[in-house]
Order: sequence, then C-alpha cells, then structure tokens
Amino acid sequence: QIVSRGQVRPDAAAWNTLINAATQAGDATRAEHWLATMLESGVAPNVRSHNTVLYAHAQAGNTEMAERGLQRMLADGIEPNTVSFTFLFHACTKAGDGDRAEMWFDHMRAAGMQANVVNFGALLNVFAKSRDFKRAEKWFARMH
Repeated sequence: QIVSRGQVRPDAAAWNTLINAATQAGDATRAEHWLATMLESGVAPNVRSHNTVLYAHAQAGNTEMAERGLQRMLADGIEPNTVSFTFLFHACTKAGDGDRAEMWFDHMRAAGMQANVVNFGALLNVFAKSRDFKRAEKWFARMH
C-alpha cells in the first residue's frame, strides 16, 4: 500500500525479490505478472529478473514460455548468460525434448558463449532423463 501511494519507489532488487517469491511458490504466471509490472513502473529488468522468470517456466517444464522469456530478454536489450541457457535446458529436461535442448545449446555457442560444466551437465541430464544414452555419450565426449 505504501508503494502504491508513491511513498517508496522499489528498485530492481526489490522487484527481483518479488519475482523470486512467485517463482519459489511455483507460480510462473505471477512471476510474469511482476516482471511486466516492473517494466510498467519504469524500473528496467536485469538479467536476474529475466532468469528468475525463465527458472519459473523451467520448473513447470514449459519450454515455449521459457523460450518466449529468452526472446523478451533479447528484445529488452539484455544479453542472456549461461544461467539463462541452463534454465532452458532444465525446461527441456522436464518436457523430454532433447532436440530443442541441442538447438539452444548450439544457439548459445553461436552467440559466442563458452559452455561451462553446468551447461553440459544440464544438457546431459536432458538425455539421461529420456534414456537417450547415445546422445548423452556424444555430448559427454564434446566436453573434453
């Protein structure tokens, strides 16, 4: 109520805490709502704001919404980082979509990002969960 009366202007950290609360509650729709409200209030989201929403969609296994989140991030002029892509891989794991995970891994590399052990682990997990051991072995070999 104090915020709505204009007595306090929340900064990005405050908005991120609110977005994170919705994410921790498993409510991706609410996390999206708070990200949009943050923008409407004139506070610029940062990579953490967007990554938190990506994580919410990843937890739900909603690859389409996670992808839209990444595209919105780019539209807002915010460069995704390796964490952003790790969350996309988690969404692909929940959805059992190895092809999509590979596509995003290739996109990440094409954007000039160096994959780290967490990225590779998340990608391997996509194939482990779907029992596609040949592809898991292929990607494991690419780690070295």
